[in-house]
Amino acid sequence: MTTLRVGVAARWGRVVGGVEAHLELALTGLAARGHAVALLVEGDGPVDRRPLRLSPAVHVLRGASALAAFAAWGPQVLYVHGVEDLALERSLLELGRPSAAFVHDYARTCVSGVKAFAWPTPRPCGRPLGPVCLGLYPVRRCGGRSPATMLVSFMGARARLALLRRYARVLTHSGHMAEELARCGVLPARVRVVPFGVLEDATVAGGPPALVARPAGGTATVVAAGRMVRHKGFSTLVEAIACLAPDRRPALVLVGDGPERARLELLARARGVRSTFTGWLDGGALEGVLRGADLLALPSLWPEPFGMVGPEAGRWGVPAVAFDVGGVAEWLVDGRSGRLAPGDPPTAAGLGAAIAWCLADSARLAKLRQGARAEAARFTLGRHLDALEAELGQLAGGRRDAPS
Repeated sequence: MTTLRVGVAARWGRVVGGVEAHLELALTGLAARGHAVALLVEGDGPVDRRPLRLSPAVHVLRGASALAAFAAWGPQVLYVHGVEDLALERSLLELGRPSAAFVHDYARTCVSGVKAFAWPTPRPCGRPLGPVCLGLYPVRRCGGRSPATMLVSFMGARARLALLRRYARVLTHSGHMAEELARCGVLPARVRVVPFGVLEDATVAGGPPALVARPAGGTATVVAAGRMVRHKGFSTLVEAIACLAPDRRPALVLVGDGPERARLELLARARGVRSTFTGWLDGGALEGVLRGADLLALPSLWPEPFGMVGPEAGRWGVPAVAFDVGGVAEWLVDGRSGRLAPGDPPTAAGLGAAIAWCLADSARLAKLRQGARAEAARFTLGRHLDALEAELGQLAGGRRDAPS
């Protein structure tokens, strides 16, 4: 493979979510394969989150002069991840380099960005972005209730979608997201689904980590992780556990933080759900929590684009329960690596039944643990980098598709 000069642009210089966690692996991996990599960071990010940990070989550019420095560095190919500033994204495209964008979420295809209705019951939305959204937004409570906010958000999403159509390649991590992009008018010939890189190659090369034995007769533990906002469904998870008989309720560990945390703590106490709130964890601390879990819960009420925490937990032999929404079924194989609950609409009773099914039989749980580990092994950084190198290499070599 010919070495490349890859200019990457992203929103945050800190690990705010899955996008940044993925970039840490991917950019360091590209540099390790001999490619020159420069990262233009739009903003530093929330101060309570840690900075990106990248290889020293990755050039990080930020601040008022970052764009000029980026252009002077001379990227051979442009690779963009969720830049927020429309003027900056236009300027990047105007550099005239072959370009690829990775679409992680719905910022370009939904007014609210969560692709889900909140009323009369939470459920995923499958409509393409368009004028009808302006009628549904206040009625179905997709976001806030401000008409001005709705209009600004709608125009912003349309502008981002228009810019997306200018890229020679649009990459994403699930077939679900590829279908979403096609519904919103992105030319299918330009879209590629690349296997997401979640696990570092070193975690697979030496064989899977040993499964931790579970004590017989003890209380099971369910772990959930993420930003505590409404569409992530943590309150539904608490209600799901409360649906179970008191002697069958697992302990709940919630990793993360957000505006819903105080309400969740009150709800768990009121429903008699034994819970622990850890705040944000990273590295070994998060791995320790996952390794000690019996189940991972991903209770998202929105159509989760992928859900990288699932394969991360699967690496340690932790099966998952989740609503059958978005791209979740592309790594959670029902009955093999966990249990899918009906997702349209997602209900506490449905999720509770999935949890009970996984925990009711120790032999079944043991098989699910093996299945979770086997499914997770598909999402290695090596596979992702192989696919990414192929796409970026084709662009750098002058291969393009017809314009949208």
